[in-house]
Amino acid sequence: MIEKKKLYNIANIIEESRFGGPQKRIINVASSISSEFKTTIFLSKENINFFVKNLKENNLKYELLPITTLTKNFLMLLKYIIFFIPEVIIIKQKLNKNNYDLIHVSGGIWQFKSLISAK
Repeated sequence: MIEKKKLYNIANIIEESRFGGPQKRIINVASSISSEFKTTIFLSKENINFFVKNLKENNLKYELLPITTLTKNFLMLLKYIIFFIPEVIIIKQKLNKNNYDLIHVSGGIWQFKSLISAK
């Protein structure tokens, strides 16, 4: 009997959805490992058009999260601080919903909410 190979379940979280190098890397890696790994990409609902278009073109699974991106803009920074704890809880609930073998936080050291949620 041929043993069925397990598809590892990966969550890849990025709080910044504006398309750039980290987002392109996520697409490239997830596409290249799709035969052995089932990847779900979690991203902010803000500035998603080009990123989501590329995810769809590469048949990659993604989920949008109502999370605020860290920024220098005072009002957005205030919103980031006010909603920090509720957004950590939202991310944590999404991660707990599935049994992920690996949680990858993309984008850099400022991805605090994702790091705390993954812990």
